[in-house]
Amino acid sequence: MFFDLETRELLRTRPNPIPPGQAKHLRGVRPVGPPPRPSVEPISVQRGASNTGVITVCSQRVAPGRVHRHQTVTIHVSETTWPLN
Repeated sequence: MFFDLETRELLRTRPNPIPPGQAKHLRGVRPVGPPPRPSVEPISVQRGASNTGVITVCSQRVAPGRVHRHQTVTIHVSETTWPLN
């Protein structure tokens, strides 16, 4: 997991490449801290719209319309909504 050291906010997760049996043999291992907190606020991302006004966010295609074609669109991604700016 990747998280902000100051706020403990979770930024990204990746699978652990080390099998559980080998983890106990590592040198310099430190005990874990408190679990990271997921972000409460929406995350802002920017995407460039295609010729037809389609953008891709979180592996999902969204079509805000041709009025946004060839523009950079800011999207606030939350758990249930994606409002555009």
